[in-house]
Amino acid sequence: MASEKVFSYFIFRVQRRLCLHLKHLVYFKPNPSSMMLSSSARVSQWTAQKLSATASNLVQAGQHHVVPLHPAWTIASRRFQHTIPFHTPTINSNGYLSSSSLKRNAATVTRYRSNVARLYARRLLEIAAASAASHRVLAEMEQAIDRPADWKNWQRRDWTDELLQSIGRTRIERVWSACSRIVSLTAIAAPMTVLVPASYVSQTAHEWSWKYALWGIEQAGPTFLKLVQWATTRQDLFSPEFCQYFGKLRDQTQGHHRKHTERILREDLGDSAAMFDMEKDPIGSGCIAQVYRGTLKEATGKFPKGTVVAVKVQHPGIWQKVCLDFYILGKLAKVLEDLPRLNLVYLALSDTVRQFRDIMLPQLDLTLEAKHLNRFNRDFADDETVSFPQPLSELTTTRVLTETFVEGTPILDFVTAPKAVRKELALLGLNTTLRMIFVNDMLHGDLRK
Repeated sequence: MASEKVFSYFIFRVQRRLCLHLKHLVYFKPNPSSMMLSSSARVSQWTAQKLSATASNLVQAGQHHVVPLHPAWTIASRRFQHTIPFHTPTINSNGYLSSSSLKRNAATVTRYRSNVARLYARRLLEIAAASAASHRVLAEMEQAIDRPADWKNWQRRDWTDELLQSIGRTRIERVWSACSRIVSLTAIAAPMTVLVPASYVSQTAHEWSWKYALWGIEQAGPTFLKLVQWATTRQDLFSPEFCQYFGKLRDQTQGHHRKHTERILREDLGDSAAMFDMEKDPIGSGCIAQVYRGTLKEATGKFPKGTVVAVKVQHPGIWQKVCLDFYILGKLAKVLEDLPRLNLVYLALSDTVRQFRDIMLPQLDLTLEAKHLNRFNRDFADDETVSFPQPLSELTTTRVLTETFVEGTPILDFVTAPKAVRKELALLGLNTTLRMIFVNDMLHGDLRK
């Protein structure tokens, strides 16, 4: 959110101030009676005591190798030990190191290990101090800000309960559903085990492997479609051939049959479905829904008869697929993090799956998209250069979104336009984006060309 970006510099300054006040915790032996934080850091005395105790525990744990070190840190420490400046050894008459030399070398190793442990503890302490300061300041700011009433309906929340209820009431039902989903995905991916090796010796097999991969991703469901859509935008991680071929999924995906659209319209809109005429074929299809062009047969709200509308209908059964996919991905991430000696917990796989889930599941509620459109129209009501579709609330449900049809031109068509046109378009896009981020605190960014 834009508020976090605005407060980031202030939080950074608080972190620096806290680290300065807590500097003695890692260089000297902690003394609980003398550990006080400055009032300028805006952290309570209770927080200071907790951080002091944490610092002491971290130093002691680092000295006894209780803190789980990252493999990279362990390798660096081992290399660092070879550079320890030992004292010049003293050889006794029997040709062995004297006891004094052994003691000095042992003391040197102990001192360096202690310093490394203290540095490691200091870094963890800086992270803890920054986290405590940021949470406190952000909480105070949120309490002081009077948020608009429409914000409460789209705030981030935990979707775990809804996800588990949609999969099954008991653990046996959830395991059975997950196993069925895994078998289905395995059947889709199985032909690739033959096509990929064959593609190295046959050009025909190479072409078929790309075509089947595209078809298989579409059949796998919206979760994998979203992942591939994101992957095609990261040309720094994936090959240009991959990004160009699978970039088709950002514009057009395989839609569902007309009979499913009519069934969903009857179930969600009832008699209101007869208020507009809809074309037979969709004009576009995404990973969540497909869009039809239609015309109002009678006046609806502030929209007169004959208004051209876009009817967005959700694909059938995708809620079940998405919930199963995130249930399986969450369990898989947990298993990978628990594997011994790999230290995959540092990759935060479970948190990554949870964040992706919290972003993906709200998109399955089309009423939320309608609320966002209302807010965009309100925020840009005074700007004639920017327009958004207007939703028809009477014809909108969780699976159906009806909005005014807005004609548009693909942005790639302006690549060959005159320089003055491209400059004007670039400035318009830049001003609109900056206004969304810093003024309206509501940003629209979709994976489209």
